[in-house]
Amino acid sequence: MNSWANQPNGKFPDSVFKSSVSMQIKFSTLLVGEEAEAYVYDFGNFMVALGGNLGLMLGFSCLTVIFSLIKFLFNCPI
Repeated sequence: MNSWANQPNGKFPDSVFKSSVSMQIKFSTLLVGEEAEAYVYDFGNFMVALGGNLGLMLGFSCLTVIFSLIKFLFNCPI
């Protein structure tokens, strides 16, 4: 594998300069903005939200079972 770094004189071969393209990049300002990332939910807040939602769903499920049981007991002919 040919590499430019392995050249005996340490220079690029002339064929590189004959087929190369030059490009300049200029910036309008040298000021650099700094951004910080912050998590919306940490693990504790996530667990609280998850537990609250699961408790709500469990509550509605239990309420449905209780109402179904009451409806069955009142409509049961004895």
